[in-house]
Amino acid sequence: MKIKYLFKIQNIIDNEIRSICQRDGEILDHKNLIKTQILALEIKTGELANLTKCYKYSGCKKHIDQRKLLIRYIDCFKFLFSIGNDNEFNVVNFNLKDIGKSDEQNLIDIFLQIFDQISSLKKELSADNYMPSLIIYMEIFKNFIVLGYLLGLTFEEVFEYYDNLYRDMVQ
Repeated sequence: MKIKYLFKIQNIIDNEIRSICQRDGEILDHKNLIKTQILALEIKTGELANLTKCYKYSGCKKHIDQRKLLIRYIDCFKFLFSIGNDNEFNVVNFNLKDIGKSDEQNLIDIFLQIFDQISSLKKELSADNYMPSLIIYMEIFKNFIVLGYLLGLTFEEVFEYYDNLYRDMVQ
């Protein structure tokens, strides 16, 4: 999978958004940008968790609209790619075949891991600790891939979304 391609597309999108913001007089400094992106990733991850209702006590699971699930999942990746681009983590290249779900993982555990890791990433980025931040970022990325598997989604669907988005942008 060409993860670098996805980072590139998100970078194009972010640059366009920032260009519009700067024309409107907003100043985007790096520290504020990090906080904004981390908060957005937390919110989008929470929205995804809410959609799954995995936190409910009742044993009956309602059918989840796969389209809505995919949209929420991709929303998370948008901010994940943005954080990667803005902190030079876009050098990351995974072999997605090596990332799979474990039988012991469930949605609640993976969501809680992701939230803990996002919090750790915020702390390390705020302290300008590049290597610890990169390592945590890679773990978050891997956990989002695992989350997708648990939700019945694939990274290929994310790739297809971005590929279609890019094709629409250049037309």
